[in-house]
Amino acid sequence: MTVGTLEKRPRASKQMATIRDGRGWSWALSQLALIGAESFALLFLLAQPAFYPRHVQIDGLSHVQQSEVRQALALPTDRNLFFLNAAALEHQVEALPWVRTANVKVALPDRVTVQVTEWQPNAVLQVGEATYFVNQKGVILDPAPEAGGLTVIDRPDYGPVNK
Repeated sequence: MTVGTLEKRPRASKQMATIRDGRGWSWALSQLALIGAESFALLFLLAQPAFYPRHVQIDGLSHVQQSEVRQALALPTDRNLFFLNAAALEHQVEALPWVRTANVKVALPDRVTVQVTEWQPNAVLQVGEATYFVNQKGVILDPAPEAGGLTVIDRPDYGPVNK
């Protein structure tokens, strides 16, 4: 068995340590400045009015009015598109009686597109003199001026109708 020796490394001089410490501080400060500049640029972009929702396109309507969908969306005029939640907007539009499904897409720089699929009336509910369209789930959609070719469900004892 042989025994080896380890060479001692020469210690860095105090002058060399001072130079390294200066580079470390300058590197850290430059990284902080870079993070600050990126944060400022992000906040600057988020505050730009160019990203406010200005163009709303609504497709697939036959019973619902565009004004009803716009009111259900309740898009704030001073909020950036980046802060809009498309799923929440879909649920707001789907709360309308005639809307079966809604698909909301947000596109840069200032566009919101809504694709609506409406319920088709399957029957007409007659309560006394009043008639109402009913969808396949039995939900009352709107007053019906006439039954047309739909099945009429006569329920004189139904009570008051809640839409």
